[in-house]
Amino acid sequence: MTRKRRQKSADRSGAAAVASQPRLEPATPELAAANRPVLIAAILTAAVAFFAYVRTLAPGMHFGDGMELSTAARVLGVPHPTGYPIYMLLLNAFTWLPLGEVAARTALASAMAMGASAGLTTLIVNDLLASAVPRMDRKAALIAAACGGLTCAFLRLAWDNAVVTEVYGFHLLLMLAFLRAAQGLAGQRQPRALAMAALAAGLGLAHHRLAILALPPLAGLAWHLWRSEPQAARRQIAAATLCLIVPLAFYAYLPLRAAARPPLNWGDASSLRGFLDHIRGRGYVEYRILQPVPGQAFDPGLYARFLSLVSRQAAGAFLDQIVPVAMTSVSDTAFQRTFPIPAFFPSPVRPGVFTQPLSGGVERLFGMLLVVALGLGAVGITTLLRRAPIPAAVALALAALHLSMILLYNIADIGDYCLVPFWFGWGAVWIGLLVGGARLLARVQPVTALRPEMAYALVVLPLTVAAVNFPRCDRSKDTQAEEFSYFILPESRELMPEGSVLMTAGDADIFTCWYRQIVRRERRDVLVFGSNFVHRPWYSSFFTDKQIADYGLKFAAAVPTGAESFAQQLREGLLEANVGRVPVFTTLEDPLVLQELSRHYLIRPVAAKGVRGLLPGTVETTVTLLRLEPRGMQSQPQ
Repeated sequence: MTRKRRQKSADRSGAAAVASQPRLEPATPELAAANRPVLIAAILTAAVAFFAYVRTLAPGMHFGDGMELSTAARVLGVPHPTGYPIYMLLLNAFTWLPLGEVAARTALASAMAMGASAGLTTLIVNDLLASAVPRMDRKAALIAAACGGLTCAFLRLAWDNAVVTEVYGFHLLLMLAFLRAAQGLAGQRQPRALAMAALAAGLGLAHHRLAILALPPLAGLAWHLWRSEPQAARRQIAAATLCLIVPLAFYAYLPLRAAARPPLNWGDASSLRGFLDHIRGRGYVEYRILQPVPGQAFDPGLYARFLSLVSRQAAGAFLDQIVPVAMTSVSDTAFQRTFPIPAFFPSPVRPGVFTQPLSGGVERLFGMLLVVALGLGAVGITTLLRRAPIPAAVALALAALHLSMILLYNIADIGDYCLVPFWFGWGAVWIGLLVGGARLLARVQPVTALRPEMAYALVVLPLTVAAVNFPRCDRSKDTQAEEFSYFILPESRELMPEGSVLMTAGDADIFTCWYRQIVRRERRDVLVFGSNFVHRPWYSSFFTDKQIADYGLKFAAAVPTGAESFAQQLREGLLEANVGRVPVFTTLEDPLVLQELSRHYLIRPVAAKGVRGLLPGTVETTVTLLRLEPRGMQSQPQ
């Protein structure tokens, strides 16, 4: 062999060896042109979802944490743990938009986050379909991806979180960004994919503690990179570590703002101990993790009962995302919360359990529909694990870890934690539907590729889901929170005289009062005192020194162990110094606490009102406004 031939042979061998190794695709004009339709489809998907959300946006106050978050954002305050520093800064920017009132502006941030999630889902699904259904025409795949993004966007839980002020839409967006970065790493198309995944996780950690669930998949991605490209991995892992840590600097917001004593200043984040307790949610972790009964010792038998109820609730909620499911509200006094479970399951019958019909819908077909949905999801995820193992494994890990939280964490609004697993779960169902349809079509009528005209039929599915959930998620005319707040804190000085005290019972009443007093600047003459904070010394920062002195406010240092100790804390902290001196009202409804207080005060109802949507898992709640007066005082007619 001549020297020239040997050289050509070596060149061909070297080229083959290089081609066999994973390498980054160069950013050519042809590649950019090929990606342009995908980006346009993603933008259109996001725009359609955003338009639907805006059409159903809550225009004012609503129940949930939104009123507290809106209030804190407006004054750059510190909301409940973990403080959500990035979210507070983002929402504060939205509060200055010249659109409607503050609550509507902050809800708009949720709509934008959820709309962006729909667009990002289109990008993710489009790439997954190239692996899962390779015989599908690329235009058909793009149509299917856009329909999949819209179907996920119109899921009930997703839509509910898009029309109110909540933290979960932004969290979902960051988790989808994490998954998108994992796709880039798997396809070897993005040189800094690991760093981008770490950045999404880091921003998530600076937003919501659920983002800690992205750390195990992130470690798996780093390990994969180390095995595939050990030489470049060291530099990329170092960059990823930096991207993970730097966003945590946003937590400096909490002590800085807490030290400034804004009107809403939850916890004692200005001290080191208070800051650490706040960012890890100490009050919730100690009393809610692995405790079906908050504050009591772990009981395996009781916890098994709790898991049974939560599992049935999750099964019903998963199917309820796209079709109304007949639900029964199960109030189990042992767990201090209600569980909306499908009527398909038999309701438990035992002392301390109360049930009532919650909503109508699918009942007889529930089991069959759930099996079909789970079966399609299993087909989708198994297909992806074979053909796109890295992004499929990341999505599966994120969904499973988020879903596990509802089995470990006992809070009434735990349903919002299902946003990520339900989004990924129905995405897997969508992939499974396309995979199964392609296989069936190949058997019936063998073709070289699934054509675009066939994919247009898929538009029916997101339209159907949107039509089903539109009336269920429309908040544009919901005035329940407004009516409730003006009932417990009336504008009329005759109904509630100037200088009165209103002792609230829970989040719904005090959050709406905070919003009205701080944002709308209404009824600032009334001292609103949260009874659930009487044992939190940091609660004193919500009041001025003059208010503390004038009303004789005191704050206990220990968590009450029962109704008697709780009533004693309320008496010492607020009531003894004010009942008989100024008008004192309350929305307390716990009969045991009221019984203890009635030993010392005359408690009489002023008015009662039925409110829908006040508590999760209930149809209507009757709220009674009570007035406390000294014993022996002659009641005055209202």
